[in-house]
Amino acid sequence: MKHITLFLGIFLLLLSGCQQDDLVSFKDQDKSLKSVRATTSSVVKSRTSLSGNSVIWENGDAIGIFSDVSDSIARYDLTGMSGDEAQFESSKPVRGNTFYAFYPYAADAMISGTNVSFRLPAEQSFNFDSFASGVCPMVAQSTTNSFRFLQVCGLVRLNLKGNMNIQSISLSGKNGEAVAGLGSVNIASDAPEFRLSGGGQESYGEIVLQGNVTLSPSQTTSFYFVVPPQVFSKGMTFKITGTVNGQQQTLTKATERSITVAALL
Repeated sequence: MKHITLFLGIFLLLLSGCQQDDLVSFKDQDKSLKSVRATTSSVVKSRTSLSGNSVIWENGDAIGIFSDVSDSIARYDLTGMSGDEAQFESSKPVRGNTFYAFYPYAADAMISGTNVSFRLPAEQSFNFDSFASGVCPMVAQSTTNSFRFLQVCGLVRLNLKGNMNIQSISLSGKNGEAVAGLGSVNIASDAPEFRLSGGGQESYGEIVLQGNVTLSPSQTTSFYFVVPPQVFSKGMTFKITGTVNGQQQTLTKATERSITVAALL
């Protein structure tokens, strides 16, 4: 059998954001937000997809917003972009004094006070030089119509070279850590982080990255996983499935040390 060449590189990208700038309050209380302006933190400029060292908004993006006087979530759709600033509008504006926003919009998201619960998918898709569109969650709070979003998950980047046509790659913790499923984040926190809620059918111990990618023996291909902040006390395991010369293969690679994935402020 022909020798399989596969070079492995694992990197943690800590998606993070600075604290929000001082906000100017509306003169009138209980304002209505028909349109909002959204930017991202200056540390990584992270959001839907990576562009070099920055992340840009994409057509079709939508955010959810609720307020201190209404836990009803309104959907705001992207209507325009200028640089890294995006404008979102809603046909059913939210009213309130303090507003809480999250990305991506999820119709089944649940609100409890300033906490929002939603699901981080266990199946993510491969995008060249990026993570799966619409997967990496962010949150923001504001008393105006200007929002600065902060990331609440981390990224694990897997760099590969070789001669395999990859179909899927799975990531799991060697100590049985949950890596996807139902979780929540407190948007009002100074350091918001997405935390998985529990076990059973609400959480998953594996993230599977789907795609059809042919590796290069000389040039690195990067694969990105969106992962909740946590400590992988015994490291991670990656299962790489694909074909070499038409033959199906599954290769297993693992780290040997504890790995911390964080979304730091």
